[in-house]
Amino acid sequence: AVAQHARVSICSSKPRPLIDAIIAAWGLADAFHDIEAPAPDQHESKVEGLARLLDRLAVPADRAVLVGDTRFDAEAAAANGVRVVGVAWGVDHHEDLAASGATIIAHRPAELRGIIAGLAA
Repeated sequence: AVAQHARVSICSSKPRPLIDAIIAAWGLADAFHDIEAPAPDQHESKVEGLARLLDRLAVPADRAVLVGDTRFDAEAAAANGVRVVGVAWGVDHHEDLAASGATIIAHRPAELRGIIAGLAA
């Protein structure tokens, strides 16, 4: 549903083979425009990965939105000038996400479509 309003990509600090396996297991191979994840022997922060993804997609930071569930997601977004939507059903508590820069918190997955549509307008 979000893809109706925006290109949907993944930026992960998890190794690319793991991300590919998760996507395949959920049957979502065609759901993403692009995927940024490090090689198994590559160690870098999400800040670097997000910068590379934005550059590769030629997306200005002010037109991007990172949907994340950890303070690392919020911090990477802030470091790259990207808006962040925190998801309350993930790893970190929504208060930690807000403290790290998430100005919008989605409490249920169904809320993401409306949030992204509003930000894309």
